[in-house]
Amino acid sequence: MTIYGRDITVSVSDTRMKMLATVFFAVLTAVCAKLYVNLWFTPVPVSLQVFVVLLAGLTLGSRLGALSQVAYLMMGLSGLPVFAGVVSGPAILAGPTAGYLIGFIASAYTVGLISERMVSKSRFGYLISGLAGIVVIHLFGVLWLTSWVGITDNRTWITSLKSAWLMGTAPFVLVDIIKAIMASGIVSGVKYSRSILGGFTKP
Repeated sequence: MTIYGRDITVSVSDTRMKMLATVFFAVLTAVCAKLYVNLWFTPVPVSLQVFVVLLAGLTLGSRLGALSQVAYLMMGLSGLPVFAGVVSGPAILAGPTAGYLIGFIASAYTVGLISERMVSKSRFGYLISGLAGIVVIHLFGVLWLTSWVGITDNRTWITSLKSAWLMGTAPFVLVDIIKAIMASGIVSGVKYSRSILGGFTKP
């Protein structure tokens, strides 16, 4: 069926696929939240969530990438056990990791936006997008963690910022860079494979 020369059937099918992909990344973020390791010196766990957030932004783009993380956060706030650790529901927003959760949304949007604006779609460009996403996550995370440390331990802002950096960013920088390399490699590899297959299938 066409309207004004546009195939409505294809449009509806494309929208459904995008929504399914968005839900998939929300669920994948939830699954990876449960694959975590607690470190003895920080309330911030090590998990695969950052990798999924970067992959969502690179794969879905800015709006749908961010929407996948909004959906994930809503799942957790509704009471579903999708956050790392045992905390669920709105109580997570009063904890030390709340800034990272909000940062996931901003990061997926940033990663998607940068990758959408790239003139040349390359692994290096995707890597730059991923690294920018990591910066966004840690910016939100550390700023919130600074406030949390200051309130709970009654410290000055500078002292709290230093503690937040040591607990929430310094231990994770190298690992997160590796995640960005992996995400950019996967996305560029998939898109390269599609272009090759597309060339073979052209009449």
